[in-house]
Amino acid sequence: MIFLFTYWEDEIRPRLAASVQKPTKEIKSDIMGDLRILRNVILHAKGVLSSEKHGELRLLKDMFTIGQPVRPSYEDMHKIFVAAKQDCARMLFEWVGVKAGPISAEQVVGIAIERRGGKN
Repeated sequence: MIFLFTYWEDEIRPRLAASVQKPTKEIKSDIMGDLRILRNVILHAKGVLSSEKHGELRLLKDMFTIGQPVRPSYEDMHKIFVAAKQDCARMLFEWVGVKAGPISAEQVVGIAIERRGGKN
């Protein structure tokens, strides 16, 4: 979770901001906000989730228990990755103006973007 959030914050979020010509702070994601909270709990609260931090979670409240260590299972991590992909789809649909596409962002379970013939 720490790596995923750090990669988002240091690599993906600034690139997304540049691509839509917005300040980085305007690129928001509920799932990444939850991962930021959990990252701070892991690094600064010995991994134990307080009721205050639990109350700040938007998407992952049901996954973690107040007063217990943050220990996501394989299934929990899969749910986190799906939620991240859905949020990417939400942003993409919003930025390209898709209002009523063939699927909604909530239906996305996998997503891949590939750059062909060039450097990444």
